Amino acid sequence: MYEVNINNSQNKSIYMLYEDRVDDNLFQFNSVLNSNISESFDFDIGINYKNLNSVNFANSLDLLGGSFYIDVDSYRQGDESQNNLNQPDRIIKENEPFKYNYEINSESVNIFSNLELRKSKLSLTVTPKFSYYTIQRDGKYRNGVYPENSFGESEKKEFLNGSVKTNLEYKFTGRHVLRLSSAYITRPPTIRNSFSNSRENNEFVEGIGDENIYSSEATYFMNIKPIKLKITGYFSRFHNMNEISFFFAQGLSGLEESSDFVSEIMTGSSREHYGLEFGAESQITPTIKLTGAVALGEYVYTNNPTLFLTSDDIRGYADYGTT
Repeated sequence: MYEVNINNSQNKSIYMLYEDRVDDNLFQFNSVLNSNISESFDFDIGINYKNLNSVNFANSLDLLGGSFYIDVDSYRQGDESQNNLNQPDRIIKENEPFKYNYEINSESVNIFSNLELRKSKLSLTVTPKFSYYTIQRDGKYRNGVYPENSFGESEKKEFLNGSVKTNLEYKFTGRHVLRLSSAYITRPPTIRNSFSNSRENNEFVEGIGDENIYSSEATYFMNIKPIKLKITGYFSRFHNMNEISFFFAQGLSGLEESSDFVSEIMTGSSREHYGLEFGAESQITPTIKLTGAVALGEYVYTNNPTLFLTSDDIRGYADYGTT
């Protein structure tokens, strides 16, 4: 690679070493009020605020013997090959941003509380939460493939969500305890799953919306010396989930010599997770402890989500099928 770069016309680098950089600046504020209303009732309320500025770019590290590099995409032609139409054919030296450059700005406010009631052998905890979340992309380059939808600020998406978690515990004796837990959660999609191709454009995933999760589990604890046992059964349901993958493929347009990078966007998927977990521990001697665990579960898709493939050669929907 050094030899190719050194002998190339004008000593221009064909090969180079670079890094994908993510520089996050996070401001966070938390405040919690604890109140012991009585011996059997505790009440907490709090607020959490986060402001994230995430700077994402490719950074040149080593030109591998060359003197400069031209900031174009070798897989594309004409204007589409320009990573930044605002500065076409820009000359890159070492330690300079190139290829892609954008910021993700997000803000969230969470108000939560925790109520705990204790009565003899029984205890109940309820934890509600309300949240407000925004996300926006700010492109620093005008990409040649998406000249009208890559530079500047995108639409700002806003999400209002809530959740509640409960935990009920009953102590038959100090050695036998049963715990029942459940949760219902609505949450915004993650930053990764919000944009169809955040490195190149401002487009959000089509139909993006709140993700919904329902979860429940039952756990039995036994502590009879020298053995401790824990048995858990759980069930979780996920609805309206998004998943994004990126990969390199060949022959997408039916030609063996064709190749491209592809984004695969799967939206509206539903899944169910359920299973059993068993754990045991025994203090055989004061210095020897034996532990063991067994887990059995099944995770399945319960619908046919929508699949969208994007590349230079193909753009369209497909039926993902039931897994």
